[in-house]
Amino acid sequence: LEKNSSILTTDALADPRFMMKESVIKSSIHSAMCVPLWDNREIIGVIYADRISLIDQFTNEDLRLLTLLSNLAAVKIENSRLIEKAIEQEKMEKELALAARIQKDFLPKGNPVCEKFDIAGTNIPCYQVGGDYYDFIAVDPNHLAVIVADVSGKGISAALLMASLRAALHSEVRSNADLSSMATKLNDFVHRSSAVNMFITFFLGEVELSTGRFRFINAGHNPPLLVRKNGQVERLETCGFCLGMFPSVVYEVKEACFQPGDSAIFFTDGIIEIRNKNHKEYGEERLLEFLKKNIKQPASKIVEKLGAELASFSTGLQPLDDMTFIVVKRVV
Repeated sequence: LEKNSSILTTDALADPRFMMKESVIKSSIHSAMCVPLWDNREIIGVIYADRISLIDQFTNEDLRLLTLLSNLAAVKIENSRLIEKAIEQEKMEKELALAARIQKDFLPKGNPVCEKFDIAGTNIPCYQVGGDYYDFIAVDPNHLAVIVADVSGKGISAALLMASLRAALHSEVRSNADLSSMATKLNDFVHRSSAVNMFITFFLGEVELSTGRFRFINAGHNPPLLVRKNGQVERLETCGFCLGMFPSVVYEVKEACFQPGDSAIFFTDGIIEIRNKNHKEYGEERLLEFLKKNIKQPASKIVEKLGAELASFSTGLQPLDDMTFIVVKRVV
Protein backbone atom coordinates (compact mmCIF):
# COMPACT_ATOMS: atom_id res chain seq x y z
CA LEU A 1 0.00 0.00 0.00
CA GLU A 2 2.77 2.46 0.90
CA LYS A 3 4.86 1.79 -2.22
CA ASN A 4 1.99 1.04 -4.61
CA SER A 5 3.82 -2.05 -5.81
CA SER A 6 3.23 -5.77 -6.23
CA ILE A 7 4.92 -8.22 -3.85
CA LEU A 8 5.84 -11.89 -4.36
CA THR A 9 7.43 -14.27 -1.86
CA THR A 10 8.23 -17.92 -2.64
CA ASP A 11 8.60 -18.91 1.02
CA ALA A 12 7.09 -16.50 3.54
CA LEU A 13 8.25 -18.63 6.48
CA ALA A 14 11.86 -18.09 5.45
CA ASP A 15 11.46 -14.57 4.05
CA PRO A 16 13.03 -12.02 6.47
CA ARG A 17 10.12 -9.66 5.77
CA PHE A 18 7.55 -12.13 7.13
CA MET A 19 9.32 -14.94 9.01
CA MET A 20 8.55 -13.51 12.48
CA LYS A 21 4.88 -12.77 11.75
CA GLU A 22 2.59 -14.91 13.91
CA SER A 23 -0.25 -15.04 11.35
CA VAL A 24 2.16 -16.30 8.67
CA ILE A 25 3.55 -19.00 10.96
CA LYS A 26 0.14 -20.20 12.21
CA SER A 27 -1.21 -20.42 8.65
CA SER A 28 1.92 -22.20 7.36
CA ILE A 29 2.02 -19.79 4.43
CA HIS A 30 4.83 -20.38 1.98
CA SER A 31 4.22 -18.85 -1.45
CA ALA A 32 2.20 -15.59 -1.47
CA MET A 33 1.62 -12.54 -3.60
CA CYS A 34 -0.23 -9.26 -3.09
CA VAL A 35 -0.99 -6.52 -5.61
CA PRO A 36 -2.68 -3.13 -5.18
CA LEU A 37 -5.98 -2.17 -6.79
CA TRP A 38 -5.01 1.06 -8.53
CA ASP A 39 -7.74 3.05 -10.32
CA ASN A 40 -5.32 5.58 -11.86
CA ARG A 41 -5.94 7.96 -8.95
CA GLU A 42 -5.51 6.03 -5.72
CA ILE A 43 -5.24 2.58 -4.21
CA ILE A 44 -8.76 1.37 -3.41
CA GLY A 45 -7.78 -2.08 -2.09
CA VAL A 46 -5.53 -5.10 -2.63
CA ILE A 47 -5.74 -8.61 -4.05
CA TYR A 48 -3.97 -11.25 -2.02
CA ALA A 49 -3.31 -14.93 -2.76
CA ASP A 50 -1.24 -17.56 -0.93
CA ARG A 51 -0.32 -21.25 -0.95
CA ILE A 52 0.81 -23.47 1.91
CA SER A 53 2.49 -25.93 -0.48
CA LEU A 54 6.25 -25.64 -1.02
CA ILE A 55 5.93 -27.51 -4.31
CA ASP A 56 3.43 -25.24 -6.06
CA GLN A 57 4.95 -21.78 -5.76
CA PHE A 58 3.76 -18.57 -7.38
CA THR A 59 6.04 -17.28 -10.11
CA ASN A 60 6.76 -13.85 -11.54
CA GLU A 61 4.44 -14.77 -14.39
CA ASP A 62 1.65 -15.33 -11.85
CA LEU A 63 2.45 -11.97 -10.29
CA ARG A 64 2.27 -10.20 -13.66
CA LEU A 65 -1.06 -11.88 -14.40
CA LEU A 66 -2.51 -10.94 -11.00
CA THR A 67 -1.26 -7.35 -11.41
CA LEU A 68 -2.99 -7.13 -14.79
CA LEU A 69 -6.20 -8.54 -13.34
CA SER A 70 -6.04 -6.09 -10.41
CA ASN A 71 -5.75 -3.13 -12.78
CA LEU A 72 -8.77 -4.35 -14.74
CA ALA A 73 -10.71 -4.97 -11.51
CA ALA A 74 -9.88 -1.50 -10.17
CA VAL A 75 -11.18 0.13 -13.35
CA LYS A 76 -14.37 -1.95 -13.23
CA ILE A 77 -14.92 -1.11 -9.58
CA GLU A 78 -14.44 2.60 -10.28
CA ASN A 79 -16.83 2.44 -13.25
CA SER A 80 -19.41 0.75 -11.05
CA ARG A 81 -19.02 3.47 -8.43
CA LEU A 82 -19.40 6.16 -11.08
CA ILE A 83 -22.58 4.52 -12.38
CA GLU A 84 -23.98 4.44 -8.83
CA LYS A 85 -23.08 8.12 -8.38
CA ALA A 86 -24.68 8.99 -11.71
CA ILE A 87 -27.89 7.19 -10.72
CA GLU A 88 -27.89 8.96 -7.35
CA GLN A 89 -27.18 12.30 -9.02
CA GLU A 90 -30.02 11.76 -11.49
CA LYS A 91 -32.34 10.93 -8.60
CA MET A 92 -31.24 14.08 -6.78
CA GLU A 93 -31.76 16.19 -9.90
CA LYS A 94 -35.30 14.86 -10.22
CA GLU A 95 -35.97 15.64 -6.55
CA LEU A 96 -34.61 19.17 -6.97
CA ALA A 97 -36.65 19.70 -10.13
CA LEU A 98 -39.77 18.64 -8.23
CA ALA A 99 -38.84 20.95 -5.33
CA ALA A 100 -38.32 23.80 -7.80
CA ARG A 101 -41.80 23.24 -9.28
CA ILE A 102 -43.34 23.17 -5.81
CA GLN A 103 -41.51 26.34 -4.80
CA LYS A 104 -42.57 28.06 -8.01
CA ASP A 105 -46.17 27.29 -7.07
CA PHE A 106 -45.61 29.23 -3.83
CA LEU A 107 -44.90 32.40 -5.83
CA PRO A 108 -47.61 34.50 -7.51
CA LYS A 109 -49.13 32.87 -10.60
CA GLY A 110 -49.48 36.30 -12.18
CA ASN A 111 -49.32 40.01 -11.53
CA PRO A 112 -52.23 41.70 -9.71
CA VAL A 113 -54.67 43.71 -11.80
CA CYS A 114 -55.53 47.08 -10.22
CA GLU A 115 -57.36 50.09 -11.60
CA LYS A 116 -54.87 52.73 -10.44
CA PHE A 117 -51.70 50.65 -10.18
CA ASP A 118 -49.45 48.72 -12.50
CA ILE A 119 -47.56 45.98 -10.63
CA ALA A 120 -45.20 43.18 -11.72
CA GLY A 121 -42.56 40.99 -10.10
CA THR A 122 -40.26 38.03 -10.72
CA ASN A 123 -37.86 35.65 -8.98
CA ILE A 124 -34.60 34.27 -10.43
CA PRO A 125 -33.05 31.57 -8.18
CA CYS A 126 -29.30 31.01 -8.51
CA TYR A 127 -29.86 27.29 -7.88
CA GLN A 128 -32.91 25.20 -8.71
CA VAL A 129 -34.44 26.26 -5.40
CA GLY A 130 -33.69 29.32 -3.33
CA GLY A 131 -34.53 31.45 -0.33
CA ASP A 132 -36.00 34.54 -1.99
CA TYR A 133 -39.73 35.13 -1.72
CA TYR A 134 -42.20 37.65 -3.02
CA ASP A 135 -45.96 37.77 -2.95
CA PHE A 136 -49.07 39.82 -3.61
CA ILE A 137 -51.91 39.20 -1.16
CA ALA A 138 -55.33 40.78 -1.65
CA VAL A 139 -56.19 41.77 1.92
CA ASP A 140 -59.60 43.08 0.84
CA PRO A 141 -60.94 44.77 -2.34
CA ASN A 142 -59.19 48.05 -1.45
CA HIS A 143 -55.92 46.83 0.08
CA LEU A 144 -53.06 44.85 -1.42
CA ALA A 145 -50.10 43.50 0.52
CA VAL A 146 -46.76 43.51 -1.31
CA ILE A 147 -44.09 41.25 0.21
CA VAL A 148 -40.45 40.61 -0.57
CA ALA A 149 -38.14 38.57 1.65
CA ASP A 150 -34.72 36.92 1.58
CA VAL A 151 -33.74 33.94 3.73
CA SER A 152 -30.09 33.83 4.77
CA GLY A 153 -28.23 31.17 2.82
CA LYS A 154 -29.27 29.36 -0.35
CA GLY A 155 -30.53 26.01 -1.52
CA ILE A 156 -32.86 23.52 0.15
CA SER A 157 -32.60 24.77 3.75
CA ALA A 158 -33.39 28.35 2.71
CA ALA A 159 -36.26 27.16 0.52
CA LEU A 160 -37.82 25.20 3.40
CA LEU A 161 -37.65 28.19 5.74
CA MET A 162 -39.14 30.39 3.03
CA ALA A 163 -42.05 27.96 2.62
CA SER A 164 -42.64 28.05 6.39
CA LEU A 165 -42.63 31.86 6.38
CA ARG A 166 -45.13 31.95 3.53
CA ALA A 167 -47.53 29.65 5.39
CA ALA A 168 -47.25 31.71 8.57
CA LEU A 169 -47.68 34.97 6.68
CA HIS A 170 -50.82 33.86 4.84
CA SER A 171 -52.38 32.86 8.16
CA GLU A 172 -51.71 36.34 9.60
CA VAL A 173 -52.62 38.72 6.75
CA ARG A 174 -56.18 39.98 7.04
CA SER A 175 -58.20 43.17 6.84
CA ASN A 176 -57.40 45.83 9.47
CA ALA A 177 -54.51 43.76 10.82
CA ASP A 178 -51.95 45.46 13.06
CA LEU A 179 -48.78 45.30 10.94
CA SER A 180 -46.49 45.73 13.93
CA SER A 181 -48.06 42.83 15.85
CA MET A 182 -48.04 40.72 12.71
CA ALA A 183 -44.31 41.32 12.20
CA THR A 184 -43.59 40.43 15.85
CA LYS A 185 -45.52 37.15 15.50
CA LEU A 186 -43.65 36.28 12.30
CA ASN A 187 -40.35 37.14 13.95
CA ASP A 188 -41.06 34.87 16.93
CA PHE A 189 -42.22 32.09 14.61
CA VAL A 190 -38.98 32.24 12.59
CA HIS A 191 -36.90 32.46 15.77
CA ARG A 192 -38.54 29.29 17.13
CA SER A 193 -38.49 27.42 13.83
CA SER A 194 -34.95 27.96 12.55
CA ALA A 195 -31.32 27.46 13.50
CA VAL A 196 -29.47 30.26 15.29
CA ASN A 197 -27.59 31.18 12.11
CA MET A 198 -30.75 31.51 10.02
CA PHE A 199 -32.76 34.72 9.63
CA ILE A 200 -34.94 36.47 7.07
CA THR A 201 -34.82 40.01 5.76
CA PHE A 202 -38.45 40.95 5.25
CA PHE A 203 -40.47 43.79 3.77
CA LEU A 204 -44.26 43.99 3.85
CA GLY A 205 -46.18 46.96 2.55
CA GLU A 206 -49.94 47.44 2.41
CA VAL A 207 -51.14 49.79 -0.29
CA GLU A 208 -54.58 51.37 -0.16
CA LEU A 209 -55.56 51.13 -3.80
CA SER A 210 -58.05 53.99 -3.80
CA THR A 211 -55.73 56.61 -2.24
CA GLY A 212 -52.18 55.30 -2.66
CA ARG A 213 -51.53 55.34 1.08
CA PHE A 214 -48.75 52.88 1.83
CA ARG A 215 -48.05 51.46 5.28
CA PHE A 216 -45.02 49.21 5.63
CA ILE A 217 -42.76 47.18 7.88
CA ASN A 218 -39.10 46.74 6.93
CA ALA A 219 -37.32 44.06 8.97
CA GLY A 220 -33.69 44.49 7.95
CA HIS A 221 -34.40 44.35 4.23
CA ASN A 222 -32.79 46.38 1.46
CA PRO A 223 -34.78 49.64 1.42
CA PRO A 224 -37.09 49.76 -1.61
CA LEU A 225 -36.62 52.81 -3.83
CA LEU A 226 -39.61 55.10 -4.33
CA VAL A 227 -39.12 57.44 -7.30
CA ARG A 228 -41.47 60.41 -7.38
CA LYS A 229 -42.87 61.79 -10.61
CA ASN A 230 -40.44 64.74 -10.33
CA GLY A 231 -37.43 62.38 -10.00
CA GLN A 232 -36.98 62.71 -6.23
CA VAL A 233 -35.99 59.43 -4.58
CA GLU A 234 -37.14 58.13 -1.20
CA ARG A 235 -35.72 55.03 0.46
CA LEU A 236 -38.19 53.00 2.53
CA GLU A 237 -35.78 52.39 5.40
CA THR A 238 -35.66 49.56 7.92
CA CYS A 239 -37.49 49.76 11.21
CA GLY A 240 -36.32 46.63 13.05
CA PHE A 241 -34.10 43.55 13.09
CA CYS A 242 -34.32 40.76 10.53
CA LEU A 243 -36.93 38.12 11.33
CA GLY A 244 -35.60 35.39 13.60
CA MET A 245 -32.53 37.14 14.98
CA PHE A 246 -33.97 37.90 18.43
CA PRO A 247 -37.27 37.08 20.14
CA SER A 248 -40.02 39.59 20.92
CA VAL A 249 -38.79 42.34 18.60
CA VAL A 250 -41.11 45.37 18.26
CA TYR A 251 -41.43 46.82 14.75
CA GLU A 252 -42.41 50.36 13.84
CA VAL A 253 -44.97 50.86 11.10
CA LYS A 254 -43.92 53.56 8.65
CA GLU A 255 -45.92 55.31 5.95
CA ALA A 256 -45.50 56.69 2.45
CA CYS A 257 -47.95 57.58 -0.28
CA PHE A 258 -48.00 56.74 -3.98
CA GLN A 259 -49.02 59.77 -6.03
CA PRO A 260 -49.96 59.45 -9.71
CA GLY A 261 -46.73 59.01 -11.68
CA ASP A 262 -44.73 57.58 -8.74
CA SER A 263 -42.90 54.28 -9.10
CA ALA A 264 -41.11 51.97 -6.67
CA ILE A 265 -38.85 48.96 -6.94
CA PHE A 266 -38.62 46.32 -4.21
CA PHE A 267 -35.65 43.95 -4.47
CA THR A 268 -33.40 41.46 -2.70
CA ASP A 269 -29.66 41.95 -2.30
CA GLY A 270 -28.90 39.49 -5.11
CA ILE A 271 -29.78 42.30 -7.54
CA ILE A 272 -27.31 44.90 -6.34
CA GLU A 273 -24.58 42.39 -5.40
CA ILE A 274 -24.41 40.56 -8.72
CA ARG A 275 -20.94 40.99 -10.23
CA ASN A 276 -19.51 41.24 -13.72
CA LYS A 277 -16.30 39.66 -15.03
CA ASN A 278 -14.31 42.59 -13.57
CA HIS A 279 -15.75 41.78 -10.10
CA LYS A 280 -17.73 45.03 -10.03
CA GLU A 281 -21.12 44.93 -8.31
CA TYR A 282 -24.24 46.11 -10.12
CA GLY A 283 -25.03 48.32 -7.15
CA GLU A 284 -27.97 50.43 -6.04
CA GLU A 285 -26.91 53.44 -8.14
CA ARG A 286 -27.12 51.43 -11.37
CA LEU A 287 -30.49 50.04 -10.28
CA LEU A 288 -31.83 53.53 -9.61
CA GLU A 289 -30.44 54.80 -12.90
CA PHE A 290 -32.10 51.91 -14.73
CA LEU A 291 -35.45 52.60 -13.04
CA LYS A 292 -35.36 56.30 -13.91
CA LYS A 293 -34.39 55.51 -17.49
CA ASN A 294 -37.30 53.07 -17.95
CA ILE A 295 -39.84 54.64 -15.62
CA LYS A 296 -42.38 55.30 -18.38
CA GLN A 297 -42.44 51.65 -19.41
CA PRO A 298 -45.17 49.29 -18.12
CA ALA A 299 -44.19 47.48 -14.91
CA SER A 300 -43.98 44.08 -16.64
CA LYS A 301 -41.68 45.57 -19.30
CA ILE A 302 -39.42 47.09 -16.63
CA VAL A 303 -39.17 43.69 -14.91
CA GLU A 304 -38.37 42.00 -18.23
CA LYS A 305 -35.73 44.57 -19.21
CA LEU A 306 -34.08 44.52 -15.77
CA GLY A 307 -33.76 40.73 -15.95
CA ALA A 308 -32.10 41.05 -19.35
CA GLU A 309 -29.78 43.82 -18.14
CA LEU A 310 -28.65 41.79 -15.12
CA ALA A 311 -27.98 38.77 -17.34
CA SER A 312 -25.95 40.95 -19.71
CA PHE A 313 -24.07 42.60 -16.85
CA SER A 314 -22.98 39.25 -15.39
CA THR A 315 -22.27 37.50 -18.71
CA GLY A 316 -20.11 34.43 -18.20
CA LEU A 317 -20.52 34.35 -14.42
CA GLN A 318 -22.85 32.23 -12.31
CA PRO A 319 -24.98 34.42 -10.01
CA LEU A 320 -24.01 33.88 -6.37
CA ASP A 321 -27.42 34.70 -4.92
CA ASP A 322 -31.12 34.55 -5.74
CA MET A 323 -32.60 37.66 -7.37
CA THR A 324 -36.12 38.98 -6.80
CA PHE A 325 -37.64 42.32 -7.72
CA ILE A 326 -41.07 43.94 -7.87
CA VAL A 327 -42.08 47.13 -9.65
CA VAL A 328 -45.09 49.12 -8.40
CA LYS A 329 -46.36 52.10 -10.40
CA ARG A 330 -49.31 54.35 -9.72
CA VAL A 331 -50.67 55.26 -13.11
CA VAL A 332 -53.65 57.48 -12.17
